[in-house]
Amino acid sequence: MLTFLYIFLWIIVGLLLVALLYVLLVPFRLRIDSREGYVNLYWGPAASGGLYWQNEKLEETEVRFKVFFFGKKFNVLEILAKSKKDDAEKKKKRSKNKLSAIKKGNFRSGLAILKSFKVIHFELMIDTGDYCLNGMLVPINYINPLEKFPVTINFIGKNYLVCDIKNSGIRVLRSFIKHKIQ
Repeated sequence: MLTFLYIFLWIIVGLLLVALLYVLLVPFRLRIDSREGYVNLYWGPAASGGLYWQNEKLEETEVRFKVFFFGKKFNVLEILAKSKKDDAEKKKKRSKNKLSAIKKGNFRSGLAILKSFKVIHFELMIDTGDYCLNGMLVPINYINPLEKFPVTINFIGKNYLVCDIKNSGIRVLRSFIKHKIQ
C-alpha cells in the first residue's frame, strides 16, 4: 500500500514538473490585425484565445478561447451588460486606502517585463484625416530608423495596425527577477 502511495506521489510531482516546464519554456504569441479584425493570444498547442470583430458591427464582436479540446465563444455585449450590474455593487465595497500601482513600484517592474517581449512583425498605417497634419507627418515614411517596422502616413483614409509579438515564461521571469535585484 505504501509503494502505491509513493508511485502516486511521484506521478503527481512529475505532472507538476511537466506543467511548470510547459509554462516556462513554451512561447506565447500575441497577434493583432485591425484589417482582419482580431486580437489573438496563442500559447503553444495547448491554449489560444482572442477577440474578433467586424468593422462597425459591435453586435458581432465575440471572445473565443480554446484550451486543449475545449472551446467556448462569448458575445462581448452580453459580457458588458453583466459587468455593469456587478460594477455598481463593487463600487460600494471598494476601499479608498489602496495605493496605486505606480506608487508601489509595479510600474517599473511592468516596464521591465514589457521590454522582454520580442516584436516579430509590426506595420502601422495612419491617415489623420487632416491633409496639413498628414503633410507634416510624411517625413516619418522616409526617416523611419526602424525599417523592419514600417510606419506609413497616407492620404487615402487607411488606418490599420498589424503586430506580432512573442515571449516565453522564462524570459518574463528572468526580466522580473533581474529588475527586482537591481
